[in-house]
Amino acid sequence: MFTGLKDKLRTVKNTVGFFVLDDSPVKLQPPPVNTQAGAGILQHFQDQWQDIHELNEQNASNAQKVAVEIQQVAKRMASSQTNIDLVTHLLTTSKLTSNIEQCLTQVDQLYKTCEVVEQKLLDFEVLLEDIEFEGMIKRHKALLESYKIRKQDNLNKLNESLDKHYVQQVAKFENSKKHVLEERQKVFQDAFKGDLEVYKSLGTIPKVDLPKTQSGAILEEIQLDFDPNELEEFFNNTSASLPGEASVPQFIMLLEREYLKQQHLNGFDNYKYNCKDTGILSIYVMHPFWNWVVQYCPKNIAPNLLTFSGFMCTIAMYLMFTFMDYNFTASDPEHPEVPNLPRWSWFLAALLLFLAYTLDGIDGKQARRTGTSGPLGELFDHGLDSYTAGLMPAAMYSIFGRGARFSVPPFRMFFTFCNVLINFYLSHFEKYNTGVMFLPWGYDFTMCGMIIIFFITGIGGSDLWQYSLPGGITNGVLVELTLYISSMITNWPIVFYNIYKSYRDKTGYMRSFSEAIRPLIPLVLNYLIILWWIFESPSDIIERDPRALFFLLGTIFSNISCRVIVAQMSSTRCDWFNWMFVPTVLAIMISGVTQSPTLELYLLYALCLGTSIAHIHYGTCVVRQMCRHFKINCFTIGKRSD
Repeated sequence: MFTGLKDKLRTVKNTVGFFVLDDSPVKLQPPPVNTQAGAGILQHFQDQWQDIHELNEQNASNAQKVAVEIQQVAKRMASSQTNIDLVTHLLTTSKLTSNIEQCLTQVDQLYKTCEVVEQKLLDFEVLLEDIEFEGMIKRHKALLESYKIRKQDNLNKLNESLDKHYVQQVAKFENSKKHVLEERQKVFQDAFKGDLEVYKSLGTIPKVDLPKTQSGAILEEIQLDFDPNELEEFFNNTSASLPGEASVPQFIMLLEREYLKQQHLNGFDNYKYNCKDTGILSIYVMHPFWNWVVQYCPKNIAPNLLTFSGFMCTIAMYLMFTFMDYNFTASDPEHPEVPNLPRWSWFLAALLLFLAYTLDGIDGKQARRTGTSGPLGELFDHGLDSYTAGLMPAAMYSIFGRGARFSVPPFRMFFTFCNVLINFYLSHFEKYNTGVMFLPWGYDFTMCGMIIIFFITGIGGSDLWQYSLPGGITNGVLVELTLYISSMITNWPIVFYNIYKSYRDKTGYMRSFSEAIRPLIPLVLNYLIILWWIFESPSDIIERDPRALFFLLGTIFSNISCRVIVAQMSSTRCDWFNWMFVPTVLAIMISGVTQSPTLELYLLYALCLGTSIAHIHYGTCVVRQMCRHFKINCFTIGKRSD
């Protein structure tokens, strides 16, 4: 390309007449130049030059692209050459290939060794399970041997007691027989002396004919009133002489019903108390206090008597507020016509609640002191606590009243009431699935807080709580929020975590989901039925008589709780339906159909009375049935017959 350009320039030089200085030494006068002709030629060559320049730029750009492609090709060639060299090196390196084969062989051997180790570990795990099972068998054998020795001792004591009683009965019978013989001997002697005197005087003994109407027996007809078969039957009937057995009136026996089935009783026989208390207040304050108090309790007082006495203190407190402030209006400033409760009532409530809390705290310690711990005591304690859980909120409601100014209305109190009952119920729901009773922290704080609040109210009166905090929050609302928040933080998450942990660690009963939530069904039904009544009530029953409605809710709740407690203690399936729902639903339907406020109120009172009687009957029959099964008394401490 450049050679052609050079030739063209040379041609232009020759045509125009330019000469190089070296061509001729002679300087000639240039002829006249036709500039017009040269301009055209120059323009022609400039155009060609421009075209050539553009082509050169295109060539340069193409050359750069070609150079880049050449570099890329060179890199690929270099990489291919490297790979070829590496493959060639690997193929030519026999030692490395041999090492790789040895490594593969060792890996295969190691894999086989791991399989052998894994199998050995499985065998070792089976061996550990066998050892653990043998250990468990030995422990159970030791327990059975101890149980056998204990039962043998009890049997020996029972035989000694029966022998002693037999000797006493025989001695008593012999004494009575001796007394009769002495009387007969005296009669014979008197008659003989009389006949002897008659014989001495008359020489003969006349025969005396007694009148037929004479009711007394003659001397010859007197016989000892003694039947050996009756005596043998009396001695064989040892149940009449065992400690703790008492005669029951016939009309009570007619009302007796055995609610517990044989599987419940078998479960109670195998029941072991399992409880964990991690509450700071109970561990560091209340338990040391209860340990000190129980030392002054005589050992002849039954633990169940302490439990029942504490429950009666709670009943007394509830009845006091029922008679003095039935409608929760004594502390409500919106009802000035109702006088405030006297301050002594608050002091008395604090005292009764303190006694109930203390007696409930020492009953278990008294049982361990007297050696009378058993399923009956736990069932009796928790059953009464389930009733108490429905009485405490009503007592607290009297402090703030039912007005919306400084408290909460009855409808909102219904949900607060339900929250308290749910917190109690979840502990037993938790034990139903885990087998362990985790005592909630909030119980001790709630009881101590209520005692303090009652005492402070006694000092300053209920007006002391009638003020609003910043933001318009009253004390009633503050208590309501405290109960809700504390439940959602300190109770509900812990309950469900413990249940989850028991499933994760396989330490609980491992029930299916439907069986695990079965105890919650009657609880939810109870709340929904009462809530349905509140919404469908023709006379706004929650505003008209909240105390009776709360009492009905608490009574049905207690019956549900007692049945769940029986199920979880006996490791049986709990009920999902409570028969008390039937009359309650019927009452709601009748009230809705008749739209009679008076009839609705009478139905509510009838339900309160009927469910209370039914629940008391259930609790009494269950306790009596367990007493008969374990051959113990409920409220006295006596010798066990087993």
